Order: sequence, then C-alpha cells, then structure tokens
Amino acid sequence: MDKPKKGDQFISFDLETKSGAITQVKQLDEKYRLLAFVSSSCGYSLMSLSELSKLHKKHGKDVEFVTIWDDDEKDTWQNYRNDLKSVIEWTDLWDKTNFASNYFDLFISPSFYIVDKNGYIIEIIKGFYPKKVDKALSKCLI
Repeated sequence: MDKPKKGDQFISFDLETKSGAITQVKQLDEKYRLLAFVSSSCGYSLMSLSELSKLHKKHGKDVEFVTIWDDDEKDTWQNYRNDLKSVIEWTDLWDKTNFASNYFDLFISPSFYIVDKNGYIIEIIKGFYPKKVDKALSKCLI
C-alpha cells in the first residue's frame, strides 16, 4: 500500500482512545484536522505538546486536533510524562499495532498532517516546527 502524500486522501483506520473505545481517525466533518504523530520516547514529541496546546487555544474552534502515539505499551502512552501530557485537551489516540506509523511511513517524530474538510492531506510537516504548523493552519483557515 502506498503511503499517502500531500493531495491524497488516506484510508480510514481505527485507533484506541484513553477510555479504551475504538474510533475512526478519518471522519469527514466540518473541520480541518491536525494529525500529530508523536512518541513518548521522543523528547521533541513531548516538547511539542506545550506548543500544540498554544495552537489548540488559537485554532481549536476551526481545527480538530488529534495526537496519535506510537508507544509500544499502553501504560507508557497513558502514564509516562503525564506532567507534559496533562495539556492535552483534544483527541488523544494510541497506535497499538503501529498501523499508522507504517502506513504513513513515519520515521520522524513528531510529524504533522493537516487534513481538509473533505479528508485530503493539504500539508505535511516532518519534525518539531511549531511556527510552520501555525503558519500552515492559519493559511488553510483564511
């Protein structure tokens, strides 16, 4: 299966929520979506959370934020560095089988995908660049 790139729609897949429920990542709705692929073992991913919180306060009315963790253990995802993860006020999901990591061919954490209202990827940002993410979100909301 080809990895999705800018301009593509990605296939729908399910991930686990903190409560243990299974939810679809790709849902067509009235909002743009920021998919943040992160890892508890990556310092940059953990540092990005405070920046994501600022962006969520700025853009959260128009953009649905989703963090997708590739942690090997559920306990790591739910409990490691809660001091930093406590800012998460958006959809937070666990990629238990590493499907998303493999499908998107992720080798850099964090990585950010901005998806439009129709489910098309309109921007991909690999690495910890909060100003780039903010600029991309602002641009698509004009």
